[in-house]
Amino acid sequence: MQSLTNPSYQKSPQANADMLAVLSGENIYIVYPNGAVEAIAFALLDRLQNKKLLANCLVWGDLATL
Repeated sequence: MQSLTNPSYQKSPQANADMLAVLSGENIYIVYPNGAVEAIAFALLDRLQNKKLLANCLVWGDLATL
């Protein structure tokens, strides 16, 4: 699965603090404040852009425990 872009998401100074990261199977889902969701496969985590995105998420959680 490839990372999906989210062109409708407008960044604000507080935007990264409002994002959630949810682990599920072999994917990580980023949930933006506007309700949009971005899926990132674990295989793509070596890319610097994805690492920066995930480092700024407010919460990490495993879907199985939620």
